[in-house]
Amino acid sequence: MSDAKRGRVIRALGRGVRDGWLMLGLSLVLVLALNAVLKEVIPRFSGETVVAGADSPRVKNADTFDGKPWADAYHGDFKSARQVRWEPYVYWRRQPHESGLVNVDRGGLRRTYNPPPTDHDLSIWVLGGSTTWGSGSRDDFTIPSLLSKGLESRGIPAQVTNLGETGYVGTQELIFLMRQLQQGRRPDLVIFYDGVNDVFSALQAGRPGIPQNEQRRRREFQTSSKFERWALVSLRRLEGFTRLTARVRGSGAADAATGATAVVDDLAGQVVGSYLEIVRMASGLGQVYGFETLHFWQPAIFTKRVLSSFEQRIVDGSLRAHRELHLQVNGRVAASADLQGAPSFHDLTALLDDLAEPIYLDFCHTSERANGIVAEAMLEEVVNAAGVAAVLRPSIPARAP
Repeated sequence: MSDAKRGRVIRALGRGVRDGWLMLGLSLVLVLALNAVLKEVIPRFSGETVVAGADSPRVKNADTFDGKPWADAYHGDFKSARQVRWEPYVYWRRQPHESGLVNVDRGGLRRTYNPPPTDHDLSIWVLGGSTTWGSGSRDDFTIPSLLSKGLESRGIPAQVTNLGETGYVGTQELIFLMRQLQQGRRPDLVIFYDGVNDVFSALQAGRPGIPQNEQRRRREFQTSSKFERWALVSLRRLEGFTRLTARVRGSGAADAATGATAVVDDLAGQVVGSYLEIVRMASGLGQVYGFETLHFWQPAIFTKRVLSSFEQRIVDGSLRAHRELHLQVNGRVAASADLQGAPSFHDLTALLDDLAEPIYLDFCHTSERANGIVAEAMLEEVVNAAGVAAVLRPSIPARAP
């Protein structure tokens, strides 16, 4: 090949590469522009409002934060503490984080108020989702921290550990507990604070006991090539396309919303049955490893009788099937002879229903004052269980999580 011909080939290839990059860049710009248009044109799928976390823009306007001088600092601290890391078996735990109001240690656990330790302290672990972790609350005003303060005020030497994590369902909590026991750590008392995540995850998946958003992980795992998987994950991060997909195909929550009442009723029974097995399995672990267990079914906004205008918007914006399923599950929990007869189980469904003041940040997260009411309601049972645990505590030394 002559030098002139070789030069023409090289220039042609250069133009091809340049044009290819130009087309790729223009395509990316068009995708981003289309995503922006879709976000403006397509309203949020109603199911999204159901799972809005305590860091979402609308929650920042919750009337429970009115007049709180720490609110702005809290929202900034909480936003920066949202990063999670992969955790075997349970999918995720928080990354370590330090700030004024929201702190997570190297083990991924939220900082909890505790008095100075003594040689006789009981080790109390609290498991649950983000309501246990404390979304919407400062470190010292989460439910575990307020339990610790209550025990201290009653002269009960104890160290309370917050093992809660955002989004966790009962199955994840049980597995996380098993992993702690497997690593040689021993509590004296384990408290579970559950309900809302188990109901919503069942609505998503159509069956109970499944972690939230499991269908996304299934699709990613089953994608055949690395490029397709990367493209799928990237597109999912574009909110406009996510809304379009929800409108065209529907999501698990959307499918459940159109289901018959009989389907919701059947699913409610399955949720309660699954939860009962969690209670039984936790009790079995306690018998083997020498700790007491307590289970508290948590309140949600759907039964609150007096709603502020903000709380009313939460209810009005929630998914109808979600409300119906939650009410059905609450009714079945109250009617379950197995649950109501279990010494470790306590139903807090109606605890906050008659409060006239605004207490909800979204459908399940509550104000720090409401956290205090929940902790106080738990405290008598915790004190009784702590007394039993102190008598029966095993000879194996406890190690902190």
